[in-house]
Amino acid sequence: YTLDGNVLTIQAGDVRSDDIRNFVINCETDPAKIAKAGALASVDVSYYNILQNMSFETVKGNIDQKLAAKSSAFDPDVLTETLISRSAKAMIEASRFSAGKNPDAAKEVIHRMIVKIEQNLSISPDSLTPVLNRLKSIETRLKDYSSTVSKQLMADGADLHRRRTEIIDLEGVDVHNRIFEHSIPGDIDLYNCPDLKAMIQKQMEEGYRFVIFNMSKAHHIDSSAIGALIQIEGWLTRRGGSLIVTNLTDNVKKVFSLTRLESHIRVAATPEGAKETIEKLIEDLKNI
Repeated sequence: YTLDGNVLTIQAGDVRSDDIRNFVINCETDPAKIAKAGALASVDVSYYNILQNMSFETVKGNIDQKLAAKSSAFDPDVLTETLISRSAKAMIEASRFSAGKNPDAAKEVIHRMIVKIEQNLSISPDSLTPVLNRLKSIETRLKDYSSTVSKQLMADGADLHRRRTEIIDLEGVDVHNRIFEHSIPGDIDLYNCPDLKAMIQKQMEEGYRFVIFNMSKAHHIDSSAIGALIQIEGWLTRRGGSLIVTNLTDNVKKVFSLTRLESHIRVAATPEGAKETIEKLIEDLKNI
């Protein structure tokens, strides 16, 4: 996320869109320092709706003030979303223990979350029951611990902690205009997105800001891949560079079309065409 004055921007490009139900932001405010009337905050959210053929949608609105005494009951909707968020974190934490061959610790983390959900299930049975069932399924798999548990937990928790890729500190790194070209070896999905992002971050540490992906061997990309591509483009754009993808297969072209990904990622028919586009971008930078 980035914070610019009073504007908080959250870019969740590396979160699987089909895992997102809601974003919950808990804020503590000083009643003496906020306006007595009007909206507490305004919201502008854009996302891909997988229930509507991955259509790109935008929602704007205001959050009204609902100040309450500290002793008042916790808002049930907020509590529900908080429990869902904590469940996802518990899955990620359990995956770390599982990857470290410590299934007992993983089981303890999941069991504590199961108890917490069961204690609050009556608040929102429709929302919390699927989460509870998923946690119980994970607990069962952990009892029969196997080498596949880590991958299963990663899929359930959205990302394995041990493979988690954070944005690197590039302060002091000098950028250049050389082009980094990479041939994607196959399909892009939840399991290899962290490696792809880690590779690009390493190149950025070496000053690269222009990247070309040859995707002739990628016949499938999932929602994690879409998020990863958007995130990589964001990293490069903030450095004055860009990501260009080339040689899209028919299936990937359909995904780009359905999700309108072309509005976020530059596409070229060939690597040569991508290089020509980058050369033009470099010329434009020189004229700024």
